[in-house]
Amino acid sequence: MSDERWSEWKEHNGETCPIPYDAVGEAQFRDGKVEPFLCAGSLGSCWNTKTAGKSTIIAYRYKLPEETLTPEQEADAHKEQGLMTLEERELPAREHQYSPYFKDVRHIDTLDVYRVLDLFEVEKHGHPISHAAKKLLLSGVRTGGKDVEADIREAIDSLMRWLEMREEDNGKV
Repeated sequence: MSDERWSEWKEHNGETCPIPYDAVGEAQFRDGKVEPFLCAGSLGSCWNTKTAGKSTIIAYRYKLPEETLTPEQEADAHKEQGLMTLEERELPAREHQYSPYFKDVRHIDTLDVYRVLDLFEVEKHGHPISHAAKKLLLSGVRTGGKDVEADIREAIDSLMRWLEMREEDNGKV
């Protein structure tokens, strides 16, 4: 059996069979024996440490599907194709030219409207601007039964109020 088409050996926690019952693989038993299996489900109680005794499975590995690459094979394939990891990737010219339009979000698991507003520092221009941006980003999709047109009108109202506030601050009113 060639290692390149098999998963890594995994320690078994003694619970039920952790892989699909029709998986092909090898099992290491408490007594040290390593034996192949054609169907993980055929090992039945050997997966359970409470009932199997010496024949308890302590580790296993399984045959990977044909289309699955090991991590090493995938990295090699990417290099052959000229692909890079995110860490190796340089910003395209477009991203350099318009750098304020692009934000690195690799450290963020989920992105919501408030994170977008924060990333682009919208709040520094005042609450009416961030309120309008939120209305535009979520036009017609928020709760409250407002349609797109109502959200757009409220965004315009917020922006108009921002302009009024600027005039007030500059002594033009």
